[in-house]
Amino acid sequence: MSSKDSSRTSRAARWYGLAGACLIAVILAGVLVYFYFPTRSSNPSASVSPSPTLTPMPASPSADPFRQFDQEVASLVERQAIWQAPKRLDVNRTARLGLVIGDISALRTQIRELVPGTYPQPAGQVKVGSTIGVQLEADPGDASVTPKDAINKSTGEHTALLWTWFVRGTHPNPELFLKAHIVVKTSNGHVLSTELPLSIPVGRTWQYTVGQIFTNWATWLSIAGVLSGAVLWIWRKRRRQPHASSHQHKPLPRSRMHVGRGQRRH
Repeated sequence: MSSKDSSRTSRAARWYGLAGACLIAVILAGVLVYFYFPTRSSNPSASVSPSPTLTPMPASPSADPFRQFDQEVASLVERQAIWQAPKRLDVNRTARLGLVIGDISALRTQIRELVPGTYPQPAGQVKVGSTIGVQLEADPGDASVTPKDAINKSTGEHTALLWTWFVRGTHPNPELFLKAHIVVKTSNGHVLSTELPLSIPVGRTWQYTVGQIFTNWATWLSIAGVLSGAVLWIWRKRRRQPHASSHQHKPLPRSRMHVGRGQRRH
């Protein structure tokens, strides 16, 4: 083999080696691009990862405020409510009445001392909790109400509660309407309200009648007009009476008869 043929062979070998190295480089570059830089597909659904599906969790019983309130109300105990009230009130005179919730026998002494002269009147069943308050309400135009005592003789689950008020009727009324507003607070801050009505007649007194006459100027003026008219009528009647009596007692003139001679008087 000549020197010219050997040089051509070595040059071809170098070109083949360079071509093989380039091919290997291209293959490695494609592998790197494929693994580290994935191409986007023409399908949009393949390029966007699906959003996760949220499954709603069942609500916890403690998270429902209405259910919790119903459960707490159901856990409250019921007790008998009894009014301690007089049979009637006198207008403009302060009287005392009370409301008992629970065992009335445990409050006999307090009832005799604080609301004497009252009679028990059943008011119905009410819910009782650890925190309870009672307010007595009335129409301000009919009566004034002043709270007085709040006594708790309860022991454990044995309930014995007494509230008293001063009540003063402002005018006669066949039925003075009173209302006890009972509020029970639960542990979560909810409020349970109950209303107990009571009706008591308010009677008239002679002091109220006299005071009403003297404070009512229209009535007073009408009475004065009637009295003055009666006095004037009596005075005029008495003034005319002497003239009438003088005419009645005045002697009539006697008629004279001339009797002639020969005539006799009969």
